[in-house]
Amino acid sequence: MFFDLHCHPALKSFLTDEKPEKRDDCWTTYRNCIDFTVGSIIDSQASYRQIERGRTNVAVAALYSFENGLDEIGLIKRIAPIISQLDKDMVSDIKPAAYYDKLMEEVRHLEGSLEPKGGRRPFQIVSRAADIDPEVNNLVLSIEGAHVLTPNEGDDPIAKLDELKRFRHKILYLTLCHFTKNPLCNHAFAMKLVNPEKAPVFFPAGTGLTDLGKRVIHHAYDDSAGRRILLDVKHLSLSGRQQFYDWKVSDAAIKNLPIIASHVGITGHSWTPESRSRLHKEVKYLRALGQVAIKYDRLPGLELDGLQSYFNPASINLYDEDIEAIVQSGGLIGIMMDQRQLGAGKKPFEYFAKEDHDQLYALPTQFDADTRTEGQRMELASDESEVVEDLTQDGLSEYFSLPSFSAGEMVSGLRENVKELFGGEDEGEDQPSTYDTDRRSLGGDRVRSYRKLGKRKRLHLLHIANNLLHVAKIGGAEAWKVVCIGSDFDGLVDAPNNCVNTTEFSELEAHLYEIIIDLIEADGPGFRERYHLGDVRWQLRRVMYDNGREFLDRWL
Repeated sequence: MFFDLHCHPALKSFLTDEKPEKRDDCWTTYRNCIDFTVGSIIDSQASYRQIERGRTNVAVAALYSFENGLDEIGLIKRIAPIISQLDKDMVSDIKPAAYYDKLMEEVRHLEGSLEPKGGRRPFQIVSRAADIDPEVNNLVLSIEGAHVLTPNEGDDPIAKLDELKRFRHKILYLTLCHFTKNPLCNHAFAMKLVNPEKAPVFFPAGTGLTDLGKRVIHHAYDDSAGRRILLDVKHLSLSGRQQFYDWKVSDAAIKNLPIIASHVGITGHSWTPESRSRLHKEVKYLRALGQVAIKYDRLPGLELDGLQSYFNPASINLYDEDIEAIVQSGGLIGIMMDQRQLGAGKKPFEYFAKEDHDQLYALPTQFDADTRTEGQRMELASDESEVVEDLTQDGLSEYFSLPSFSAGEMVSGLRENVKELFGGEDEGEDQPSTYDTDRRSLGGDRVRSYRKLGKRKRLHLLHIANNLLHVAKIGGAEAWKVVCIGSDFDGLVDAPNNCVNTTEFSELEAHLYEIIIDLIEADGPGFRERYHLGDVRWQLRRVMYDNGREFLDRWL
């Protein structure tokens, strides 16, 4: 059995029609020919059918209400409706006032699909650990983005939070931030599918937690006023996370509660200005936009048999100090199944609000063209729009494998010349191979050795191992009781080629065991000590199921 701390089993089918009675149900599994071009983000990754088939006995279903600004994304607005069942009306003219209502509608959509199809096991939504049944598929609910609490400027989020704390299903955790600005905390830049000049809500603003944000967190944690909702630090800015950790340990009412990082990659280094600055490839101040744009060099990670892994150094990922804080809290760290966040993307970049950047690097508020960030000159951009457009193209290139990435050209190419677009073989990709008769996953399934996989699958497996092992390196032996999978499947992620959906968790577990053993043999005894490795099979079983299940026993 398997556990997933963060996935979106309702999202894609929910977006197939505005009318509930006409929507596909959550069992529907989509497969699109577009994969060659946009990776696996359009395909189903965590439908009910896939969750059931992959034996993910417990999955945390993240509820998400589309944010204003996402209707500017060409992939969602113009391309996806052509090559998938997505209803374009569901992602156009997004109204903030409807955020909460849409969230409740998504819950009803999940509930309406619980009954089994085709002799398969049913689903149930559970609010108590005691109700988790190994004979059915169990869902726990979470919410991604506190924008649902404050749909209109000036709204008091506590009123909606009270409704959620008394909701018919327990909400395990709240992800405070998401893609756009909110009044609770500034967010880490994440939306790379659109030019943020066209939708400035995607640019970070402010610095750290606000007083209102602290009030919301405190109220969510308080179990005397309804059921407790835990905090997920994914999408919080670095300054927001730093302030949260400092505040939490000083507040007796919340200091002993666990911290969740539901679906993350790892930066591979400390959050000190010196450590972060070493990876700055280019830093430009966009005065008119009030933003600092940073291009990063990737930090090398583990190497094996000529394959080199990297970390993604963007601040949306966890630094060493994040890992230490979460492990010490007895929380959970979910390793995300996204190529780019795991470090396989080649062009990491992000934006910081100028005031937030200056605080993080202890720089003067007034911009000085000669100011250096630990040896890196921060340049005043001469053409801000050109800088933003270049970075947007870098971001799109992580998704698309075409010479041109504009939505119009994508649509034109799809309509006019599908054969040319998808024709041909990828020389380095996987070839059919037979299964090893003597290799079995820890769940008992026969699988082929990872060594027989194509180069890209082996490389992506190494990236997953690299992120996972770094958590153990920093967090110590206790980290092996805290780390799990938080895939973010069906949340617009480009899944690793070796694990494209939940049906492949069994192979992932077996392949992680193999590659970790190979890393030990290649590096010697010091590798075991450095990464606190004992019984690797037992430790991986904890990662794939036990850690999440035991956490729910304590906190659901």
